[in-house]
Amino acid sequence: MSNTLKLFMTSLLLSGFLFAGCETKDEEKIIPERNLNPPPQQKQTQIIKKANIDPKIEEEILAVIRENLEAANSKDVDRVLATVHESSPQLNSTKEGMNYVFNNYNLDFILEQAEVIEVKSEDAKVYYVQFTKSKGGQAFADNRAAGYHYMKKSNGKWKIYKTEPVK
Repeated sequence: MSNTLKLFMTSLLLSGFLFAGCETKDEEKIIPERNLNPPPQQKQTQIIKKANIDPKIEEEILAVIRENLEAANSKDVDRVLATVHESSPQLNSTKEGMNYVFNNYNLDFILEQAEVIEVKSEDAKVYYVQFTKSKGGQAFADNRAAGYHYMKKSNGKWKIYKTEPVK
């Protein structure tokens, strides 16, 4: 695999295809030290949440994001991919990127914010902010990324369809 492709896939992967959960048992992994500030190039994004989002549906969607991150922190590619929609245009590059990252880095993926901002029948949009930090090993620059996860239902269950970083 070329270095350019590896860099692209690593960037895609780390820009938010892996997410953190908000369970109290892992609270130390959820909230990083408070002295960490967003990178200077990252602006604060104002999100507008649609009214009347069913709390049950919101929790179902956020549970998928939590499972995705728990699997990523366990370096379990199959488990991560189980949270991704089978028609995702990012499915293959995500699989390759995860294999590369899991084999070359020891990282901690931390969700700082996740907000379901829109739900329409079988589709949803989630705003997220994720912090990725090195736990040692090969050099890696800790970073914070924000973006949108577009969710779709598959056989009645929410899955991550695609992820786009905030520009």
